[in-house]
Amino acid sequence: MGGLLFPLSRLIYQSVCQEKRSNVVHCDSNYRMSSLLRGYFFFWFFGLKGEGERSRMGRGRGINHFGPKNMKIVVCGSMSSACQMIGTKKELIQNNHEVILPRNTEQYAEKVLAEETAYESTKNKIENDLIRDYFEKIKNADAILVVNVYKNGISNYIGGNSFLEMGFAHILNKSIFILNEIPDMIYTDEILAMQPIVLNGDLSRIQ
Repeated sequence: MGGLLFPLSRLIYQSVCQEKRSNVVHCDSNYRMSSLLRGYFFFWFFGLKGEGERSRMGRGRGINHFGPKNMKIVVCGSMSSACQMIGTKKELIQNNHEVILPRNTEQYAEKVLAEETAYESTKNKIENDLIRDYFEKIKNADAILVVNVYKNGISNYIGGNSFLEMGFAHILNKSIFILNEIPDMIYTDEILAMQPIVLNGDLSRIQ
């Protein structure tokens, strides 16, 4: 930006000068100086403002409010909601987002795999390093979407895995979307502190 200031300010200088019949350019020195200073300030201020705006939009979890943005979204949820997660993926793809589902979601939805017991789930997570694997997926994404539906007698249930993954996204400064309202659970305060965006079932709000 600095390298452009001199030639741009020189154009301003030339524009305010008056050419006499002798073709010699005359400018009042005080007016010339004030014009140059105004030119420097104009390009410095708006140049920095533009760079700051681009920088602000490029970091943090803020949504792009200047138009739709195709995002890479990691879907989180319990395997009991595998069918809902697949439906969510299809709708997000229609909205031109890239979507990552938990491993084997399709097999759970098609009942090829039965929902695991607590012991089987723990064993699977250790043997396949699933927690660290999903952390890496969230790290390389723009956002997570928690598909929270009814489970264990709780409306809009958010389980331990999803809560943990929300924590990953929060630390990584990723956008956190929740499909339905925040549930009343023992860690509701912590969920609220992560300031997720509640979609109320409307996936078109992700942009």
